[in-house]
Amino acid sequence: MLVLDDPMRGVDPATKQNLYGILGEVADAYGRAVSGLKRLPPNPAATGAAAALAGAFQAEQRAYSALARAAGHNDRKGYNTARGSITTAGSKVSAALGQLSHLGYVSG
Repeated sequence: MLVLDDPMRGVDPATKQNLYGILGEVADAYGRAVSGLKRLPPNPAATGAAAALAGAFQAEQRAYSALARAAGHNDRKGYNTARGSITTAGSKVSAALGQLSHLGYVSG
């Protein structure tokens, strides 16, 4: 999880723009992960866990997009809200991966 406490303090404008771009790339990576999950052949035993993981990845995607948007607009309230959303979504990802692990799947 990549979360900056104060993205504006002491960072030059070019570096800030690079950081916002990286946050957007993280969000895009979660979106690609969701697409990949949806293309996997269905396994009836893992349907619920896979759906939970896809939902958690979508939540991560939304949260990182919101974080990038808030950081880019110097929106501290939005930034803090997005940080909380990232933490919540991360917990959901961990729980879904745990469900899949109990079914014999390995993440790496």
